[in-house]
Amino acid sequence: MSGLTSSLHRDISLTPTKPTYLPLTLEGPYGHAIDLSYADSILCIGGGIGITALLSYVQYFVEARRTNSPAVKASRLVLAWSYREREFADIVREMLPVDARALGVECLWTCTGAEARVKGEGEEGIGVGRLDVGQVLMEEVGSVKRLAVLVCAPGGLADGVRREVVRFHGERGTRIDLHEDSFAW
Repeated sequence: MSGLTSSLHRDISLTPTKPTYLPLTLEGPYGHAIDLSYADSILCIGGGIGITALLSYVQYFVEARRTNSPAVKASRLVLAWSYREREFADIVREMLPVDARALGVECLWTCTGAEARVKGEGEEGIGVGRLDVGQVLMEEVGSVKRLAVLVCAPGGLADGVRREVVRFHGERGTRIDLHEDSFAW
């Protein structure tokens, strides 16, 4: 709106036919090596752009399942993602491996944007409103002995995930290991 992107747009618009050279900085790497071989199930929780980091874990999981790799023993990965703009769901859905669902990837997505609230209904696999981290964790706890929770989200959601992991850790015999990827400017 009024930040760097707006400034770039303004500068490029001044000379639309002249090439513009911009310095480029790459952030990352996302999906750094986390040992997931111990987990019976994997829960990835993301907010907004945090999906960027989590998609690499989904790819890693799917590839391991395709090849029966011992790097991942979990037969299930839940991708819980909360985002504002409804259109992003289609973009991210296209980035998922085509066989993700067949190999054990489940999507629990929620759209928090005004458009979603106006419609009052969700598309298949897409809820409306805030992601209920406590509910998502409660459904996972007790069904497995070891749960890996990976989170990449804005501060408030990441704090909420941390709080719920502490609350449910050890509940019904489930050990929960929390792994955080963070992004900040």
